Amino acid sequence: MNANGLQWEQQIEKSRMSNQQLEFCQYFTLSYIYENEPESFLGRCRLIQNGNIYIYLDRRSKNYKQLSQSVSLLWHFPLSKEIYQIKAQQNSLLDNIEHHWSLIDKEEKKGFHTKFPDQILDQIAEKQLTDVEKFNMQDKNNLSENFKVITISPYDVIQIKQTMPQVIADSRTKFESIFRPYKEEQKIHYYFKENQWFSNQII
Repeated sequence: MNANGLQWEQQIEKSRMSNQQLEFCQYFTLSYIYENEPESFLGRCRLIQNGNIYIYLDRRSKNYKQLSQSVSLLWHFPLSKEIYQIKAQQNSLLDNIEHHWSLIDKEEKKGFHTKFPDQILDQIAEKQLTDVEKFNMQDKNNLSENFKVITISPYDVIQIKQTMPQVIADSRTKFESIFRPYKEEQKIHYYFKENQWFSNQII
């Protein structure tokens, strides 16, 4: 059937709200292929808007340099017993970068100016700074050229839900709870076809 609006986006936002006390639920595993080999890293969701998931990367990092256009996401929400399997296309955002830069705190901005990703010792990074980078370090609020906004545009989303366990009282005099196993999982498939979104229930 035809999905009204971006139902997958609404469902993920609902899952994020249900798991907001768990900081790691803002992260997902992002996988891609580089030189015919699978690669992956943890990506942090900064924003979901208009059918796009936004993450921030440093242009000097291995992940940014190697990232392919086609990516896959695996996103787990333990409190609501949900998993999302997402296929998507990624692109670097070219407009409105300043807005995203304003959303991160000073300490994170400092990292884009000074710290070199994929290196352990800060001393190594300091030795490799150019004169221009050293000048920019004087004001960490300056937009760093290393700051890149990546838009992830899903075209296929599978939402897996596990029914919450049943807890019932037995017939003994003293109340005790009995754990009932999870029921069969429910899968909902959202997919983009012929310029519109559709959804159907697999299980």
